[in-house]
Amino acid sequence: VATAIMKQKGIANTHSEATYRRFIERWKSLHYDLWIWAREGAKAWNDKCASYIERDINLLQVGDVVVADGHSLNFEIINPWTGKPTNHMTLILFYDMRSNMPLGWEIMPTENTAAISSALRRAVLRLGKYPRVVYLDNGRAFKARFFQGSQDFDEAGYSGLYQRMGCQTIYAWPYHGQSKTVERFFGT
Repeated sequence: VATAIMKQKGIANTHSEATYRRFIERWKSLHYDLWIWAREGAKAWNDKCASYIERDINLLQVGDVVVADGHSLNFEIINPWTGKPTNHMTLILFYDMRSNMPLGWEIMPTENTAAISSALRRAVLRLGKYPRVVYLDNGRAFKARFFQGSQDFDEAGYSGLYQRMGCQTIYAWPYHGQSKTVERFFGT
C-alpha cells in the first residue's frame, strides 16, 4: 500500500519491501510504547507498557489485607424473594490477599449494603479477627455511608462500619483490574 501511494505522489522508491519492514520492526522495538498507544489505545498501553509496582505479599500476615469486589454471575439462580430463576445475580466476595483464600461471600440480585455486610460478616467469622485493611472496589455500594460514614454522621456520633471495626479502607483504581487480586479468582 505504501509503495502504491509513493508511486502515485511521484516519490522515488529505491528500497525493497523487506527494507521497509526491517525499518518498521526496528522502530517498533525502540518505541514500543508509542506503537501500542497508536495501534491499540490507552488501555492497552496501561496494561502492557506503563510502569507498575509489585506488591511483596510476604510482608503481610493472613487477614491483614482483605480485598472486596462484586462479580456478575452468568447462570440462573433462584431469586430468594420472588422464587423465580434469575440471570446475572451478583457474587460479593471478600478475599484474603496473603493466602488467596475466599473468606466471605454472598450472592444477591444486586450489589448492595446488605450483601456486602453479610459477606464481610462471614469473612470476619472465618478469619477470627478484623482485617487491618479492606481493599475495596469503586462500586457505588462499597462507597455507601453505611460503611464509610459521613461528615454529618460523625457530628451526630455515627461512624462508618469499617471505622468502627478499626479497619483502614483503600479504594482500587477505577477500571484497573490488575490492582485487585480477587479479579484473577473471578477469572478462574
